[in-house]
Amino acid sequence: MTLLEVKSHLNILHDDDDTLLLSLLNPAQAQVENDTDTVLTNSTYTDTFFDESEYILAKKPVSQVISILADEVSILLSDAQIYLKQVGNSCVVMPRNHKKLVVQYRCEPARYQTLAIARQATLMLIASMYLNREAVVTVQQKHSPMYINLIYAMRDE
Repeated sequence: MTLLEVKSHLNILHDDDDTLLLSLLNPAQAQVENDTDTVLTNSTYTDTFFDESEYILAKKPVSQVISILADEVSILLSDAQIYLKQVGNSCVVMPRNHKKLVVQYRCEPARYQTLAIARQATLMLIASMYLNREAVVTVQQKHSPMYINLIYAMRDE
């Protein structure tokens, strides 16, 4: 997403707030990613799991498992299916009697439709942060109903 897209969405013609708008872009994208547990850019993550419970990797969709360490010992990726199973867009980790399991994995952005919804949600968050940027707020800030609907639409995909 570019500054020009943000300014167009907000109908801003001047350059006075460019620095502010750019500073809002990453937090807004991070908030959308956090609210949906879905990545919007190619990224690499490392999750660490303790005890013998099953866990779901924090981010999705998982495109590639890079490495697995079980109790500090590297596991061959050809044996990764012993520790991982795909469930929908998520990846479940099964520690298999190890005290500590470290999984490094790569995520790629979701389908085009999800990215379009995420783009709109991000623009809405930036608009909200820009319009409510004053230090003094007399009422509790809440997400707009449209933002909530967009987030649920992304989670349902």
